[in-house]
Amino acid sequence: MNYYGSWQQYMEQMMKQLQAQQQEIKALHQKLETLEQNHSDQPRTVIEKIEYNFDQLKIETLEGTLHIGLTPQELSKIDDASLWGQQQPVPPSAPKPANQQVLEELDHYLMNQGGAIVRSLAANNDVAMDHQKEQSIIQDIRNQLPARIAHHEKQDPKPEPEKIVHLIKSEVEHSIAQFLNQSKGEDA
Repeated sequence: MNYYGSWQQYMEQMMKQLQAQQQEIKALHQKLETLEQNHSDQPRTVIEKIEYNFDQLKIETLEGTLHIGLTPQELSKIDDASLWGQQQPVPPSAPKPANQQVLEELDHYLMNQGGAIVRSLAANNDVAMDHQKEQSIIQDIRNQLPARIAHHEKQDPKPEPEKIVHLIKSEVEHSIAQFLNQSKGEDA
């Protein structure tokens, strides 16, 4: 047997494989440099600072679906799994329950006249009132409306909506006056 020939052939084959690998590595290095150069030439978006001020934000309920990283076009292609098994919404032409009508009327009353009522009662009680405090009082009262309506409905099983509205309006004014009177005592 001639071992010399087989070793020589083996070494030549190894050299060819080594050269092929070196060429492939060199080609990969060139591709990498090209990619790095193309990447560095592209304009970059830099967002330096994002500030969120949540100190004046009060969230009572948060409903819906949040999709992060989706465009509106992509969002329209997604099936909304949250709709499965939900009841159909009540059509807008359907009559609203009496307490819903009362709630809407009182809410409208507070949103349109609440500020004037608070300012008037604050002036009568010599209490300093700023817009933030005024809005806080109105929002607090708005949050209590459903409970107050339910309370009056328990008192009278078939209440007249106008009667409940009148009672709650007088309660609102009395409560604001009482609160401002207590605030005046705390400031002194």
